[in-house]
Amino acid sequence: MQPSKSEQDSMSIPSLRSFDLQGGGEIRIEPRLVCLAAALTAPSLPTASEHPLVTTTREYVKQFATHPSIRWLSEQAENVWLLGLAMRTVQLGKAPRFLPCPPDEIPLFVQKDFPEPPLETLGHHLALSWNDADMPTLLASQATAWRGVCEDVKSVLGSVDIVAFEELFFGSYSSHLVVVPLANLVPSWVNGVGVANRCETYAVCCLKSAQSFHANPLRLLDLAQHEASHPVVEDILKDAPDVPDACAFLEKTSPPSGRFAQIYEDHDSRWAEVLIRASTWFFLREIGRDDDAKAHLQGQRDQGVATIDAYIAALEPWWRERRAGRAPGLDAVLEELPSWLQR
Repeated sequence: MQPSKSEQDSMSIPSLRSFDLQGGGEIRIEPRLVCLAAALTAPSLPTASEHPLVTTTREYVKQFATHPSIRWLSEQAENVWLLGLAMRTVQLGKAPRFLPCPPDEIPLFVQKDFPEPPLETLGHHLALSWNDADMPTLLASQATAWRGVCEDVKSVLGSVDIVAFEELFFGSYSSHLVVVPLANLVPSWVNGVGVANRCETYAVCCLKSAQSFHANPLRLLDLAQHEASHPVVEDILKDAPDVPDACAFLEKTSPPSGRFAQIYEDHDSRWAEVLIRASTWFFLREIGRDDDAKAHLQGQRDQGVATIDAYIAALEPWWRERRAGRAPGLDAVLEELPSWLQR
């Protein structure tokens, strides 16, 4: 069967070419997430400083701001936030059909923690948004800008092997890493999200202003490694589900505060965040960016991540042994973390 015209358009758009990274990862303009971002940007108002891709997307799609499917997607973003909506979106097949993946191909943590919205309904509204707003034409007109964004990201991440670090730190990384620069999403408080399906993990990196990604290398390095880590943490927790609760004692003496406490209201989400933010400190030191590691750590303290110093101190002895080849990855020793924190 010959591909439909829409499918042919999607495959031929130059902006959708990917760029390889070390360790088997890639930078990709992911059509499913780009379509979602365009729908969320359509009804937005211009901001003081936004990337040109936001502006051109809004100008192109604003005539569809009241389109029932675009309105529905905006409502869902308020209900389940960008994380939930993006997580469900990557459980769909390729544009333009956005067909749901079979249930046995959806990760268990997605089925458990991200059950909404229904995939059939989400796919239906994304397909209507893609086709009615003629997203292939928009993306084709933005080809040069999207290529520039990919090259911008590669200028920072091109010499870094995130996958190798993830395998060393967490013990395994069976997924294929895709760094997704979502430069067409209207700026918000969201820095990025980490989502995954059975085959791929997407480190979705958003821009909060017109500044390029390489204008702040630490932010991009942090985002890419951080968001790449969320799915693997969810995966290793399957074999150690009681660990977050066993670490909760630390918050009695070092309670979270500030922006961190406002955004992450339950302990389980804070636990995962602290562990991953601590891993970023190790990552930055591993790639020789000690000054950035110090800046990262101070930034976490300023945000109210009161326990991060304790997590780093608890993990350092294991990390020295791990790097020397005398200890397994964190996936094999996670149940020991509460006792390490008590030292």
